[in-house]
Amino acid sequence: MQYKSTHTLVLSTLLCTCINVAWAENTPIPINKSDFEQAPTPINAPQNNALTPNDAAAIGTIISGASADASTGATIPVLASNDYGVGNNKYATQGFKPFQPFNPSSGMQTKLYGGASIGTSKLRDPCSGSSARGCIDKDMTWKLYGGYRINDLITVQGSYVDLGELGVSNNPSKLKGFSASVLSPLKINDQLSIFGKAGFFKWESKNQQGQKVSDIDPVFGIGVDYQFNQNLAIRGELDHYKDLAVSSSANDTNAKNFEVLSVGVKYSTF
Repeated sequence: MQYKSTHTLVLSTLLCTCINVAWAENTPIPINKSDFEQAPTPINAPQNNALTPNDAAAIGTIISGASADASTGATIPVLASNDYGVGNNKYATQGFKPFQPFNPSSGMQTKLYGGASIGTSKLRDPCSGSSARGCIDKDMTWKLYGGYRINDLITVQGSYVDLGELGVSNNPSKLKGFSASVLSPLKINDQLSIFGKAGFFKWESKNQQGQKVSDIDPVFGIGVDYQFNQNLAIRGELDHYKDLAVSSSANDTNAKNFEVLSVGVKYSTF
Protein backbone atom coordinates (compact mmCIF):
# COMPACT_ATOMS: atom_id res chain seq x y z
CA MET A 1 0.00 0.00 0.00
CA GLN A 2 2.81 2.36 0.76
CA TYR A 3 4.36 1.72 -2.67
CA LYS A 4 1.05 2.51 -4.45
CA SER A 5 0.60 5.72 -2.44
CA THR A 6 4.08 6.89 -3.33
CA HIS A 7 3.54 6.06 -6.98
CA THR A 8 0.24 7.96 -6.99
CA LEU A 9 1.90 11.02 -5.40
CA VAL A 10 4.60 11.12 -8.07
CA LEU A 11 2.06 10.85 -10.89
CA SER A 12 -0.07 13.60 -9.38
CA THR A 13 2.92 15.91 -9.09
CA LEU A 14 3.93 15.34 -12.73
CA LEU A 15 0.36 15.95 -13.90
CA CYS A 16 0.11 19.23 -11.99
CA THR A 17 3.43 20.38 -13.41
CA CYS A 18 2.31 19.69 -16.99
CA ILE A 19 -0.95 21.56 -16.41
CA ASN A 20 0.90 24.58 -15.00
CA VAL A 21 3.33 24.68 -17.95
CA ALA A 22 0.50 24.46 -20.47
CA TRP A 23 -1.41 27.22 -18.68
CA ALA A 24 1.66 29.46 -18.57
CA GLU A 25 2.30 29.08 -22.32
CA ASN A 26 -1.23 30.20 -23.21
CA THR A 27 -1.56 33.02 -20.70
CA PRO A 28 -0.66 36.53 -22.07
CA ILE A 29 2.09 38.31 -20.19
CA PRO A 30 1.16 41.94 -19.29
CA ILE A 31 3.44 44.53 -20.93
CA ASN A 32 4.31 47.86 -19.37
CA LYS A 33 4.64 50.33 -22.25
CA SER A 34 6.85 52.60 -20.20
CA ASP A 35 9.53 49.92 -20.27
CA PHE A 36 9.80 50.30 -24.03
CA GLU A 37 9.19 54.02 -24.52
CA GLN A 38 12.04 56.54 -24.57
CA ALA A 39 12.20 60.25 -25.05
CA PRO A 40 13.19 61.00 -28.67
CA THR A 41 16.82 61.99 -29.11
CA PRO A 42 17.14 65.48 -30.65
CA ILE A 43 18.86 65.60 -34.02
CA ASN A 44 22.45 66.77 -33.68
CA ALA A 45 22.37 66.40 -29.90
CA PRO A 46 25.84 65.63 -28.51
CA GLN A 47 26.14 61.93 -27.78
CA ASN A 48 28.77 59.54 -26.55
CA ASN A 49 27.79 56.94 -29.12
CA ALA A 50 28.97 58.88 -32.17
CA LEU A 51 30.59 56.93 -34.95
CA THR A 52 34.13 55.79 -34.36
CA PRO A 53 36.61 55.12 -37.15
CA ASN A 54 35.97 51.39 -36.74
CA ASP A 55 32.22 51.95 -37.01
CA ALA A 56 32.70 53.97 -40.16
CA ALA A 57 34.80 51.20 -41.68
CA ALA A 58 32.13 48.67 -40.80
CA ILE A 59 29.22 50.54 -42.40
CA GLY A 60 31.15 51.73 -45.47
CA THR A 61 33.05 54.82 -46.44
CA ILE A 62 30.88 57.93 -46.46
CA ILE A 63 31.21 59.01 -50.06
CA SER A 64 29.05 60.31 -52.84
CA GLY A 65 27.45 57.45 -54.77
CA ALA A 66 26.53 53.95 -53.63
CA SER A 67 28.22 50.97 -51.98
CA ALA A 68 27.68 47.23 -52.32
CA ASP A 69 26.26 45.09 -49.52
CA ALA A 70 28.80 42.29 -49.04
CA SER A 71 26.20 39.80 -47.78
CA THR A 72 23.56 40.20 -50.49
CA GLY A 73 25.38 41.93 -53.32
CA ALA A 74 22.70 44.65 -53.34
CA THR A 75 23.64 48.26 -53.92
CA ILE A 76 22.64 50.65 -51.16
CA PRO A 77 22.83 54.46 -51.16
CA VAL A 78 25.25 56.22 -48.86
CA LEU A 79 25.55 59.82 -47.72
CA ALA A 80 27.59 62.35 -49.68
CA SER A 81 29.38 64.02 -46.77
CA ASN A 82 31.67 63.02 -43.94
CA ASP A 83 31.36 66.21 -41.88
CA TYR A 84 29.28 64.53 -39.21
CA GLY A 85 31.50 63.62 -36.34
CA VAL A 86 33.17 60.39 -37.44
CA GLY A 87 35.68 59.71 -34.71
CA ASN A 88 34.36 62.37 -32.31
CA ASN A 89 31.21 63.48 -30.56
CA LYS A 90 30.30 66.32 -32.93
CA TYR A 91 26.94 64.81 -33.89
CA ALA A 92 24.88 61.84 -32.85
CA THR A 93 24.79 58.93 -35.26
CA GLN A 94 21.17 59.75 -36.10
CA GLY A 95 22.01 63.42 -36.59
CA PHE A 96 23.31 63.39 -40.15
CA LYS A 97 22.59 66.54 -42.16
CA PRO A 98 23.12 65.90 -45.88
CA PHE A 99 21.92 69.42 -46.85
CA GLN A 100 23.23 72.74 -45.59
CA PRO A 101 21.53 76.16 -45.92
CA PHE A 102 22.97 78.64 -48.43
CA ASN A 103 25.48 81.03 -46.91
CA PRO A 104 25.79 84.33 -48.83
CA SER A 105 29.40 84.67 -47.62
CA SER A 106 30.46 81.31 -49.00
CA GLY A 107 31.87 82.86 -52.15
CA MET A 108 28.93 82.56 -54.50
CA GLN A 109 28.37 85.92 -56.18
CA THR A 110 25.91 87.32 -58.67
CA LYS A 111 27.29 87.88 -62.17
CA LEU A 112 25.40 90.84 -63.67
CA TYR A 113 25.41 94.30 -62.11
CA GLY A 114 24.61 97.93 -62.89
CA GLY A 115 25.13 101.22 -61.13
CA ALA A 116 25.31 104.99 -61.16
CA SER A 117 27.89 107.39 -59.72
CA ILE A 118 28.43 111.12 -59.31
CA GLY A 119 31.65 112.92 -58.56
CA THR A 120 34.17 115.58 -59.58
CA SER A 121 36.35 115.77 -62.67
CA LYS A 122 39.60 117.74 -62.53
CA LEU A 123 42.23 118.76 -65.06
CA ARG A 124 45.68 117.56 -64.05
CA ASP A 125 47.27 120.07 -66.45
CA PRO A 126 46.37 123.80 -66.39
CA CYS A 127 44.76 125.47 -69.38
CA SER A 128 47.52 126.74 -71.70
CA GLY A 129 47.87 130.54 -71.65
CA SER A 130 44.63 130.94 -69.73
CA SER A 131 45.88 133.19 -66.93
CA ALA A 132 44.18 136.24 -68.45
CA ARG A 133 40.96 134.51 -69.42
CA GLY A 134 40.56 132.15 -66.51
CA CYS A 135 40.32 128.38 -66.54
CA ILE A 136 37.59 126.00 -65.46
CA ASP A 137 39.57 123.03 -64.16
CA LYS A 138 36.84 121.31 -62.09
CA ASP A 139 33.26 120.28 -62.75
CA MET A 140 30.65 117.77 -61.64
CA THR A 141 30.68 114.40 -63.41
CA TRP A 142 28.33 111.44 -63.50
CA LYS A 143 28.23 108.02 -65.11
CA LEU A 144 26.07 104.95 -65.67
CA TYR A 145 27.71 101.55 -65.89
CA GLY A 146 27.02 97.86 -66.13
CA GLY A 147 29.20 94.78 -65.95
CA TYR A 148 29.49 91.03 -66.07
CA ARG A 149 31.65 88.93 -63.73
CA ILE A 150 33.35 86.24 -65.82
CA ASN A 151 35.08 84.66 -62.81
CA ASP A 152 36.58 85.70 -59.47
CA LEU A 153 39.51 87.44 -61.20
CA ILE A 154 38.01 89.07 -64.30
CA THR A 155 35.01 91.37 -64.76
CA VAL A 156 34.14 93.30 -67.92
CA GLN A 157 32.36 96.65 -67.66
CA GLY A 158 30.90 99.27 -69.97
CA SER A 159 30.14 102.87 -68.94
CA TYR A 160 28.67 106.09 -70.22
CA VAL A 161 30.56 109.04 -68.70
CA ASP A 162 29.78 112.77 -68.64
CA LEU A 163 32.89 114.67 -67.52
CA GLY A 164 31.27 118.10 -67.46
CA GLU A 165 32.57 121.34 -69.02
CA LEU A 166 36.23 122.27 -68.64
CA GLY A 167 38.76 124.56 -70.32
CA VAL A 168 38.99 128.31 -70.78
CA SER A 169 36.13 130.05 -69.03
CA ASN A 170 34.89 131.92 -72.12
CA ASN A 171 34.80 128.78 -74.28
CA PRO A 172 34.71 125.59 -72.17
CA SER A 173 34.50 122.14 -73.73
CA LYS A 174 31.80 119.62 -72.94
CA LEU A 175 33.30 116.11 -72.63
CA LYS A 176 31.44 112.81 -72.70
CA GLY A 177 31.89 109.30 -74.03
CA PHE A 178 31.76 105.55 -73.60
CA SER A 179 34.36 103.34 -71.93
CA ALA A 180 35.04 99.60 -72.03
CA SER A 181 37.18 98.23 -69.19
CA VAL A 182 38.41 95.07 -67.54
CA LEU A 183 38.29 94.95 -63.74
CA SER A 184 40.26 92.63 -61.48
CA PRO A 185 38.83 92.50 -57.95
CA LEU A 186 40.56 91.46 -54.73
CA LYS A 187 38.29 90.36 -51.89
CA ILE A 188 39.33 91.66 -48.45
CA ASN A 189 36.46 90.08 -46.50
CA ASP A 190 32.80 89.13 -47.04
CA GLN A 191 31.78 92.79 -47.48
CA LEU A 192 34.84 94.70 -48.67
CA SER A 193 36.75 94.32 -51.94
CA ILE A 194 39.09 96.50 -53.99
CA PHE A 195 39.74 96.41 -57.72
CA GLY A 196 41.95 97.75 -60.46
CA LYS A 197 40.62 98.81 -63.84
CA ALA A 198 42.06 99.37 -67.32
CA GLY A 199 40.40 100.05 -70.65
CA PHE A 200 39.64 102.55 -73.39
CA PHE A 201 37.48 105.67 -73.52
CA LYS A 202 35.82 106.76 -76.77
CA TRP A 203 35.24 110.44 -76.12
CA GLU A 204 33.92 113.59 -77.77
CA SER A 205 34.80 117.16 -76.83
CA LYS A 206 32.63 120.04 -78.05
CA ASN A 207 33.15 123.69 -77.12
CA GLN A 208 30.55 126.46 -77.08
CA GLN A 209 31.45 127.53 -80.62
CA GLY A 210 30.49 124.11 -81.91
CA GLN A 211 34.02 122.79 -82.58
CA LYS A 212 34.24 119.01 -82.03
CA VAL A 213 37.18 116.74 -81.34
CA SER A 214 36.89 112.97 -80.77
CA ASP A 215 39.27 110.08 -80.23
CA ILE A 216 39.88 106.85 -78.31
CA ASP A 217 42.35 106.94 -75.41
CA PRO A 218 43.28 104.84 -72.38
CA VAL A 219 41.55 105.00 -69.00
CA PHE A 220 42.88 103.53 -65.75
CA GLY A 221 41.43 103.39 -62.29
CA ILE A 222 41.13 101.85 -58.86
CA GLY A 223 38.04 101.38 -56.74
CA VAL A 224 36.44 99.84 -53.70
CA ASP A 225 33.11 98.04 -53.23
CA TYR A 226 31.36 97.77 -49.86
CA GLN A 227 28.68 95.09 -50.05
CA PHE A 228 25.61 95.53 -47.82
CA ASN A 229 24.07 92.26 -49.00
CA GLN A 230 24.25 90.01 -52.03
CA ASN A 231 22.59 92.64 -54.23
CA LEU A 232 23.38 96.15 -52.96
CA ALA A 233 26.78 97.82 -52.64
CA ILE A 234 28.41 101.24 -52.47
CA ARG A 235 31.24 101.86 -54.94
CA GLY A 236 33.96 104.50 -54.81
CA GLU A 237 36.37 105.06 -57.73
CA LEU A 238 39.34 107.14 -58.81
CA ASP A 239 39.78 107.16 -62.60
CA HIS A 240 42.50 108.65 -64.77
CA TYR A 241 41.62 109.72 -68.35
CA LYS A 242 44.52 110.43 -70.67
CA ASP A 243 44.87 112.99 -73.50
CA LEU A 244 41.35 114.38 -73.73
CA ALA A 245 40.96 117.62 -75.70
CA VAL A 246 39.73 120.81 -74.05
CA SER A 247 39.63 124.35 -75.39
CA SER A 248 42.62 126.53 -74.50
CA SER A 249 41.40 129.54 -76.52
CA ALA A 250 38.58 130.52 -78.82
CA ASN A 251 40.14 128.63 -81.74
CA ASP A 252 42.44 126.04 -80.17
CA THR A 253 42.30 122.85 -78.10
CA ASN A 254 44.96 121.05 -76.12
CA ALA A 255 45.18 117.45 -74.95
CA LYS A 256 44.80 117.22 -71.18
CA ASN A 257 44.79 114.51 -68.56
CA PHE A 258 41.81 114.20 -66.23
CA GLU A 259 41.21 112.65 -62.85
CA VAL A 260 37.70 111.76 -61.72
CA LEU A 261 36.70 110.92 -58.14
CA SER A 262 33.22 109.41 -57.83
CA VAL A 263 30.93 107.49 -55.49
CA GLY A 264 27.70 105.66 -56.24
CA VAL A 265 25.46 102.65 -55.83
CA LYS A 266 25.85 99.26 -57.50
CA TYR A 267 23.07 96.70 -57.79
CA SER A 268 23.80 93.05 -58.63
CA THR A 269 21.38 90.37 -59.76
CA PHE A 270 21.20 86.89 -61.37
